Amino acid sequence: MGTTMTVALFIRDFFIWMYFEAPAAYARIWGNILWFLYHFFSIKQLSFTLFARWKQLGEVPTKRGIEEWASVFVVNLLMRVVGASIRLITILVGVASLVIALILGGVGFMLWFLLPFVIISAFGVGVTLLLI
Repeated sequence: MGTTMTVALFIRDFFIWMYFEAPAAYARIWGNILWFLYHFFSIKQLSFTLFARWKQLGEVPTKRGIEEWASVFVVNLLMRVVGASIRLITILVGVASLVIALILGGVGFMLWFLLPFVIISAFGVGVTLLLI
């Protein structure tokens, strides 16, 4: 096989990889990153248990009486507020990281297709500046 044929096959294989195989792999990896972030922050599970007590801490009434009931109510309410706030902060951080990964992945995907043209243009500008 001649050198010309080898170069032609290389160019053909490069374009197949650049515009078909690599974008598919990129999309698969990007999907894996989004899946990981969604499950790492447990967004679905935290949403379902948003108002549960924090680490199941709370009190159970041991005596009868309004004071005991009020004390148990306040402590359990406080634990639910603490649990809801920590879960809500975690959900918000998880959603923010998902949005950032979604935006950066889209920008990276667009750059993948634009960079060959940018490189060729930069080479052309460099050669033009050398000849001036």
